[in-house]
Amino acid sequence: AFSRTPDTMSVQWATMDKFCTSNTIVKYGKDKNLLSSNTGSCFKFDMGTKTIQQSHHVANMINLDASSKYYYRVGDGINWSIIYSFITAPDALTLSNVLPQKFIIVGDMGSSASHP
Repeated sequence: AFSRTPDTMSVQWATMDKFCTSNTIVKYGKDKNLLSSNTGSCFKFDMGTKTIQQSHHVANMINLDASSKYYYRVGDGINWSIIYSFITAPDALTLSNVLPQKFIIVGDMGSSASHP
């Protein structure tokens, strides 16, 4: 997700850790070696006694270049996700290279008591 400044991208994920005991880390870079890392925060997400309880993690990737492809993965320092990628937003110098732009925004936690 876009963050407060154009050179920052936020990533969020959920784990089944009910008490936020695991670390919140994002590793990222312009190649799959993922040379930069940043820690984030975790908060407990309680959907009630008859549904699942999760930990939600949030971490920022900072000092990103405009119109650049970045790779990242998230984890706790031991367990890691697969590597994902994204392209950062353009700045005033690169905007004309990517016009017109179209956006689709979707949000779904994808979990319920019967389908965690």
